[in-house]
Amino acid sequence: MGPPNFDLTLAVSVILGDLEITDYPHMTVRAEYENPPFQAAVIIGLFVKADGHDPVSLRESIPARAFTGHDPFRLVIQTYGNLARKMSRSLFEIDPRIGLPLTVLFPDCPLFDPPYIEQPYKNYLSKTGSLSVKEQDVRRILRTCPFCQGIMFCVGLPNSGSTVEGGVWCGGNVGFAHPSCAPWVTPV
Repeated sequence: MGPPNFDLTLAVSVILGDLEITDYPHMTVRAEYENPPFQAAVIIGLFVKADGHDPVSLRESIPARAFTGHDPFRLVIQTYGNLARKMSRSLFEIDPRIGLPLTVLFPDCPLFDPPYIEQPYKNYLSKTGSLSVKEQDVRRILRTCPFCQGIMFCVGLPNSGSTVEGGVWCGGNVGFAHPSCAPWVTPV
């Protein structure tokens, strides 16, 4: 089975996860897909540009033989996901989620998520379900302010009535932090 024809809007929706690009007119996210004739590879690419920032792009070639014996659609989707993960470190500062509160409904977005996020945020932040040791470490990282090391309240989970402050997303370099510890972030 050879390389598939591919709907690029689907690729963009996969890498944006819970975000809708139409909600961010200052940002362009474009998936690229080339199946050049007489070449033994498909070219997959991502391009991201936010107003006031340099564009970031990345391309990867998938050899035609890789499609043999594999689900071509899944292979292409996985490649877009891998490109998004590779690009994310260059995009942390333009993450449109910056300023959103720490909540069990925090939107997932492979294009802007830090590499340690391998599951939906709700899996790490909710108190339901069992987690592996690594996943428990991620939960601790997400619920601990990186500046003061204090615990952060997660909206959507029961609060013990304590004076624990909530968290705000500061981008993938920092993660969640107390708003008082990250005064440069404007809560949304």
